[in-house]
Amino acid sequence: MTVFHIDLLHPGTFAKSRRDWFSGPQAGKRLLYSYAGCALVILLVLGVVIPQRFTIEEERETIKRLKQRIALRQKDFKDQQALYRWILDLGKYRAVWSDALQALGDAMPANLSLQKIELLPGSKQLLRLVVVTTLRPGSGNLVELDKLLNRFEQDPRLSRFKLQDWEVALSGSEREAQQLVTTVTFDVLP
Repeated sequence: MTVFHIDLLHPGTFAKSRRDWFSGPQAGKRLLYSYAGCALVILLVLGVVIPQRFTIEEERETIKRLKQRIALRQKDFKDQQALYRWILDLGKYRAVWSDALQALGDAMPANLSLQKIELLPGSKQLLRLVVVTTLRPGSGNLVELDKLLNRFEQDPRLSRFKLQDWEVALSGSEREAQQLVTTVTFDVLP
C-alpha cells in the first residue's frame, strides 16, 4: 500500500510528506510565504513591541522625576508654611514690641543702657534683654536694675511679659572699667 497525503489547501497537488512541502514543486512558493510570515512577525516585534518597551521605560523615568519634583515642592511648601506661621506669630507680637520698646524707653534709668533686645525662636515666645552698666562701688546700679524689673510688673503696657530668668555677669578687666552685664529673659504671653 502506498502512503500519500492530500493537500487540502491546494487542491490538485499532492504532498507526499512534510518534507515535500519545502522540497517539492511548490516548495519555493511555500518557503517564500514562510519567510514572509517570519519577516512580518520580526517586523511586528521590532516595530511595535520594542518601541513600546522603550516608551514605557521613558515614562517610568519621567514618573520618577515627577515624584522627586513633587517631593521637593512639598518640602518647599512645608518650609514656606512654617515661615508664614512664624511671620503670623511675629505679627501677633508686633504691637507687643512697640509697647515694650516704648515702655522700656520710658523706664530705662540713665545709668543703664539697653545693649540688646531680641525675640527668641522656639515653641513659646521669649524676650531677652541685655542691660549693661558700669560697675561702681555701692549697690546703686543693682537698685536701678531692680526698679526696671519692677516696672515690668507694674506697667500695663508690659503686662504680657512675665519674668522667667535673669543672670548678672562682669565683663572687662580690672584695669579697664568693669561692666555689669545683666541678661533678663521674659515669657511673652499671648
